Amino acid sequence: TDTHLIKNAQALVPENGPEKSHLRAVARKIMSSELSNRPKSALTKNLKAQDVIHHYFKEYWDQYGESIEAIVNVDAIERWTKRTSRELSDRDVGLEFRILSTLIWRKRFL
Repeated sequence: TDTHLIKNAQALVPENGPEKSHLRAVARKIMSSELSNRPKSALTKNLKAQDVIHHYFKEYWDQYGESIEAIVNVDAIERWTKRTSRELSDRDVGLEFRILSTLIWRKRFL
């Protein structure tokens, strides 16, 4: 059951080493150690990632934005779509990523 899963997850004791050591251990089984052991990095600090996020954000907003207009500030989003990714703050890019994830989820599952 879900309760059983949560109790087991809460019982995990972190190992000494990098954060998320249990996730890294699982990742080592399916990907190279270079990827599974790489340090954390801020998605919003990566300019190429910002460009990709902003591109897909604008595309998905145009196609599926009306499905979440009741839960977002439409005026703010319309202003974001008119800017380049370089003009957005780290916070804006992070919000774009969250909204993009929501739009993709809604498109796929609803």
